[in-house]
Amino acid sequence: MIAEAAYEQGVMKKAVLIFLVLFLSAGAIAQKPLPGKQRGTASTAAVKPTPKILTEKEQFEAASALELAPERISALQKFLTDFPESGNRIPAQELIASSRVLVAEEKLLAGDPAGAAETFKLVVEEGPKPYTKQFFNESIAKIPSTLFWRGSRPAAFEIAGLIEKNAADNPAQLLELANFYISIENGSEALRVAQAAIALDANSASAYQTLALAHRVNFDLEESVAAYAKAVELDPGSVNAKRGLADLKRALGKPGEAVAIYRELLAANENDPPARSGLILALFDEGNQTEAESQLAK
Repeated sequence: MIAEAAYEQGVMKKAVLIFLVLFLSAGAIAQKPLPGKQRGTASTAAVKPTPKILTEKEQFEAASALELAPERISALQKFLTDFPESGNRIPAQELIASSRVLVAEEKLLAGDPAGAAETFKLVVEEGPKPYTKQFFNESIAKIPSTLFWRGSRPAAFEIAGLIEKNAADNPAQLLELANFYISIENGSEALRVAQAAIALDANSASAYQTLALAHRVNFDLEESVAAYAKAVELDPGSVNAKRGLADLKRALGKPGEAVAIYRELLAANENDPPARSGLILALFDEGNQTEAESQLAK
């Protein structure tokens, strides 16, 4: 009897222990978070915000603001493809062209004149036409000189020819091109382009001054004097035209006529060193040493 009671007590103890283990295990399982869930978070994945769609203006501004020229070119080209009728079409084309100028200059610095010439050619051919004044002065007009003085002379002349075709109806732009030829002492080309500008605007004093310089480069001083005289006739207040005319009068052995023009310039502005120097030389040429020395003392 005693043995049976002891046996029953042992069975009861095991049953209690098993119950306690099962109870505690169930509590732990209930407290453990389910897979895919975390305390304090939503049961579903977070919804990504819809990206903002930029307006046409915002896309143009974003492309224009890119710092690197090649990236800016690509972005603006895509903008023009996406918005072919955009009101910012011409500004975008001009910005592409000015960015290409930077790329071309970098190629020159890197020792790639052929690559630079091809890029400059794209600037001239694909830039918006007719050229606006600012775009022409800041980008187009500088290209021939840049190439010429960097040793790419054939490319400079080729691109100058392309520019002339695109600016054929603009006398001011033609004069800029003529001044390029004057700067490299190519008088015949300077003369031809200056005459084309005059054919478009026969009342342009600037065109006649450029023509005078072209004749001077060609050592045709009489024709240069005639062109300067026409410039003064068209613009009596032009100091440069009067000074050029006086200098050539003195060079042609007409000091008296030169003295009269120099005096006129000094009457308008006594602090005109080139006019004062010209007057002194003309007075010496005229044989008026006393006044020449008096002017020299000033």
